[in-house]
Amino acid sequence: MATEDNRLAQPIELCSNALIDLINQFVPDDDSNYLLKTFEFEKFTGKHQIFEDIIKEYDFDYKIDVPMTEVDDTDDEVANNLKNEIGNFNVGLDEKTRDFILTMSFQKAAQEFLTKQLEELKNTANEDEVKADKVIETGKFNISRDELRSYNRLSVLVDFQMHLVIETYPSIKSSFYSLLSQISQTLFNMSTNAISTFWYYLETRKKLIQDKIFDKQVTSDRISFLEICNTLTDRFFEKNIQGKRDLCKKDTFNDTFQYRVRMFIANIFNFEDNTGLNKYFSTSNRIVKDFSTNSRSRDDSFIKDVIQINKLFRDPYYFLKPANHKQLTRISDTLKKVYEYLMEEENSWSSVAPKIDQFAVPTPKSETEERHLKEKYANKLYFPEHYSLAQFDEKKRGDSFDQLKKQDYSFMSKQFDDSKVRQTCLIQIYFICHLYYELNAANKKVFLKSLNGPANIKHFTDDSPPDSLVSLFFKIKREIPKRYRSIDSQFSFLLQHMAIDETFWWGWLIYGKDPNTGKSLFVDKVLTASELAVAQEKTETIIPFKEKRYFNNYATPQLSRKMKVERGISILAKDSETSDNDRFQEGIDLLTEKISDAKDKQELDQLVDERNVLTWKHLKKQRNSNWLKFGNLLNKQMLSAELNMPEVSEKAAESTEQPETKEKTEDAGDNNNGNIVEKIAEESQSNIEEIEKEGMVRDSEILHDESNTESNPQSNELDSNDESSGIKRSRDADDTITEEEPATKKTKN
Repeated sequence: MATEDNRLAQPIELCSNALIDLINQFVPDDDSNYLLKTFEFEKFTGKHQIFEDIIKEYDFDYKIDVPMTEVDDTDDEVANNLKNEIGNFNVGLDEKTRDFILTMSFQKAAQEFLTKQLEELKNTANEDEVKADKVIETGKFNISRDELRSYNRLSVLVDFQMHLVIETYPSIKSSFYSLLSQISQTLFNMSTNAISTFWYYLETRKKLIQDKIFDKQVTSDRISFLEICNTLTDRFFEKNIQGKRDLCKKDTFNDTFQYRVRMFIANIFNFEDNTGLNKYFSTSNRIVKDFSTNSRSRDDSFIKDVIQINKLFRDPYYFLKPANHKQLTRISDTLKKVYEYLMEEENSWSSVAPKIDQFAVPTPKSETEERHLKEKYANKLYFPEHYSLAQFDEKKRGDSFDQLKKQDYSFMSKQFDDSKVRQTCLIQIYFICHLYYELNAANKKVFLKSLNGPANIKHFTDDSPPDSLVSLFFKIKREIPKRYRSIDSQFSFLLQHMAIDETFWWGWLIYGKDPNTGKSLFVDKVLTASELAVAQEKTETIIPFKEKRYFNNYATPQLSRKMKVERGISILAKDSETSDNDRFQEGIDLLTEKISDAKDKQELDQLVDERNVLTWKHLKKQRNSNWLKFGNLLNKQMLSAELNMPEVSEKAAESTEQPETKEKTEDAGDNNNGNIVEKIAEESQSNIEEIEKEGMVRDSEILHDESNTESNPQSNELDSNDESSGIKRSRDADDTITEEEPATKKTKN
């Protein structure tokens, strides 16, 4: 048995040795690569019993025991509750002891594997050459077979602990994060390539970790993963005494691994999760190398101004402090000069540059061009900014230093000949003006009120720019999109919407909830099929599809009707005069046959209407060419149809002058639907007509006595059907009718 001081050391040692032997049994000697594939979890089933058997052999004597005396009543409720609480506490102690032993065992086994891998790495570095048959391709890295076996041991070890967390011991989840942190930091100390190779393990098991291990709602899980990832990414930066980052000393050559780490943590977390985010606008806090020359040319003066305003871009909050407002005033004047100069250059460039077609679809690249571009940019290194040569001079003085500064000025001046570089600088100017304008005291108050948050929320800074400069920042912020509309409307649109997005971003960092609902911005945002169907129905009712007749397909109703007309050489034969006349006549003859066979009154009226329409079209066509013979084209048989009309009573005929009788007569004429029975009175007692023809026709008065009224009850029918059939009498014919020919004269009532 172990002593009192190290009573846990022996079971930890035994569990660690058993774990190492178990992992060595699982790792094969072939080229299986468990960095890129998950180990079979079925092989881990029941292996936890090894640790249970070792722990059971030891009595750690951590339990609390209260002996029961004979005086104690076994039925006492207080005593029973105390006994249950002691029992639960003892069970918790056993679980914590077991978890501690397992945690230390896994960490000790991992340390053993890492030490062995470090020795193998040193032996590989001492060898001059590595045989080609010993190289295994893993992602973008080539590793030896011995290194692959070391990575496989680490991968199976972490997989085994992941299996224990999922299936057997959920309480050791924290030890899983500790094991990952230990392995990642040790490999990163070896080399960036070592940790970059092992990072394929996490990328391969991202979905498994996200579904089974990582709980997005638990803060400790999020903090643990942030600790693992931030430890790796922060190692790429170095800071000076003032705490500012010096990008000249940044490990820029390993930015690819930094990107992989950031993408992994971004995909693991929820999009709206702001755990660990810095609630500041600028997080770079970079050093601005200020180097000046004695040149007084316009280009060099402009470059000096650009360097000065970069101080404002790198640390905007420094100049918001009241003690630095004088510096902010001087830099604001420089900012205005740079802005005016860049806009002049952009206006001059737009007058000669080709206009950008924002709706143009780029042509797809050929396979040869795509292959060439992939090879060209495969090994390109990314640099976050343009480094000046003078920054890397050791002495920082002398003729060589002055020569390097001249080269830097010349290079930067040529860079601003490109419109894209000028736009990049204008974007920075636009954002800094937008920031300082929104940080005005009045604007901050309105912004915080729009969040609908509690009264204790604060803006991400309490400082504000001086009131004398707010108008300048607002003017530049307003003018840049406005002046760019005539140059590049897309760029102007981009600036406006980026400013809106930044405002939403600030609101999320400050409050993190929807101003309308008070919930998290992206909570319950997964839409179901029923919700999508309801939204689709609402959209169809708001913006209906143009399937109704009154919707215009071509701008106006007139144009839409014209565009519906069929066109083409094949249609010319159908539209000729002869074909129309024949077609009309055939239709009239067919309808006449149907009218003669019709037995239903409603059907008869409909057929008569159709025949009258065709007759009118036929006569209209004939009148255009044969208008002299038009009187012979219309006959009585063309308009006749047998209708059983009800007889008109004498009382109704006598009251033709009354309005009610007139309406009945007109209705009767309309109901006849073109059935015209031309009946002219043979005997007329008196017809008086006065016609004055001197450029105009005056009113005519026609007097009828009772006998004439009785003999002409259907004259209104004649006039109404004349209008429906398209027949008009000329006044020349009416003038030729004299009083001596009353039998051929038609009167109008």
